[in-house]
Amino acid sequence: MIWTLPTPQDLSLLQQAGGEATWPTDQLISAFQHAESIVRPEKPRFISESTRLFLQSAERFSRESEPGHCPFVYRRTNRLGRRWTAADRLLELPKALQQRLHCVQGDVKRLLLEDNTVRAVELDSSGESHSVTSRLGVILCGGAIASPWILQRSGVGNLAELERVGMPGKVDVPRVGFGLKDHLLMPVVYRRKDSKPFGGQFTPRDLARWMGAGRGPVVSNLAEAGGLFDDNRIQFHVTPTHYLTYPRKITPSSMTLGVNLTRPKSTGRVAVGRDGAVQIQPGYHTVTEDLEGLVGAIELAREIAASDPLAGALAEELIPGRRKVSGDRLVSAIGRYAQTLYHPVGTCAMGQSQDSVVDQNLRLRNMDRLWVVDASVLPEMTTTNPTGTLLALTTHAAGLIHRFVSPSAIP
Repeated sequence: MIWTLPTPQDLSLLQQAGGEATWPTDQLISAFQHAESIVRPEKPRFISESTRLFLQSAERFSRESEPGHCPFVYRRTNRLGRRWTAADRLLELPKALQQRLHCVQGDVKRLLLEDNTVRAVELDSSGESHSVTSRLGVILCGGAIASPWILQRSGVGNLAELERVGMPGKVDVPRVGFGLKDHLLMPVVYRRKDSKPFGGQFTPRDLARWMGAGRGPVVSNLAEAGGLFDDNRIQFHVTPTHYLTYPRKITPSSMTLGVNLTRPKSTGRVAVGRDGAVQIQPGYHTVTEDLEGLVGAIELAREIAASDPLAGALAEELIPGRRKVSGDRLVSAIGRYAQTLYHPVGTCAMGQSQDSVVDQNLRLRNMDRLWVVDASVLPEMTTTNPTGTLLALTTHAAGLIHRFVSPSAIP
C-alpha cells in the first residue's frame, strides 16, 4: 500500500532503456500524474507513536536526501483506511466499459504459440484446463517472477537452458529470466520501554473507528513511514512492531527500523525446473559492495535510534543485538535475518539492443502479438518503492500498445 514518488533517476531509468523518442521524460511525468489521479493515494489516517519519534530523530540525518523523499509518513493506496486494489479499480469504471470486460480467474499454465505468434492462453481454472483465444494479442503482467516463468513454460527463453531441463524450446530469447534484482531489507529491531504491544488486541472501539470512519490503529499499514538517506543510497521502512514475528507472535512493545540499499548491484535469475516448477535464485550479495553497504545501513539505523527523542523511548536492541558490532558479526546477522522487500525486477528487461528481452515498445523479441508490462521489464532497481514508477510505465505502455492494435478490430 506504500505510495512514493518516483525519483528523477527512476524515470530516467525508463527513458534510457526505451529511448527518448519512445519514452520522453515529459510524457512519463504526465503518465505518472495521470496514474496518481486515478489512484488518489490517501494521506495516513493513523500514525503510531513509534513513527512520530522516528521522524523527529531522523530529520537531521537526511539533509542530502532527494527532495520529496526525506523522512515522511507514506501515503497509501487506500480508500477510507482500506486497501484499494486493481479489482476495486475495475468496479469504478463506467458501466458501459465494465460490460465489455470479461474476467476469468485461473492459473496461467502457458501461452499457446504458432509460428512465433501467441494464439491463445492456456488456463487451469477450478482444476479444469481450458484456453482463451487471442485475436489481437496478449499482455503478460505476471511480475518479475511469474512472467519469465510462464514464458519458459511456453518454450520461450534461452533454448540451451530449456533443453537442459527437458523443456521443449520454441522461441530463442536468451535473456528471459536473467537479471533478477531485488531490495533486500535488514530489520533492526528494538524493544520499547512501554509495555503495550502494537495491535496485540484491538479493542471494540478501535474496530468501530476503523469500520465507521476508517481511522485508528487498525488502519496502520505497519510500514508507516520511511525515507531516503546517504545521498539516496539507503532507504528506511519503519514499523511499530517486531518485523520478524508480527502478527504470528505478539511480542512486548517493539519497533523496527528496516534498512535496504536502494540500488543493489547483485543479480540472480528465475528459471523453470524439470518438473515445471519455478526456481528462484535471488543472488543476494553476490557483489561484496552490496553487503558492505547494508552493514553501513545498520550503523546508520543505530545512530538514529541513539538520537533523541527516539533514544528516550527505546530499551534495548533485539536484532541484530548490541553485542554484534564488528563487521563480521553484522554480516552473520544479515545472513540470518535479512529478507526480501518484495520488489523483484529485471527478468524480462527492456532495451534498444537485440540482447534485451522486450523492445522499446515492450514487445517480446522474436515474437508477434505479445507484450510484457510489469516490473520484469525494468532493467535496474528503482531507487524507492516501485509502485509509482510502475504505474507511470503501465500508463505510458497503454498508449504504446494501442498504436499496434487497430481500433476497428476491437469488438
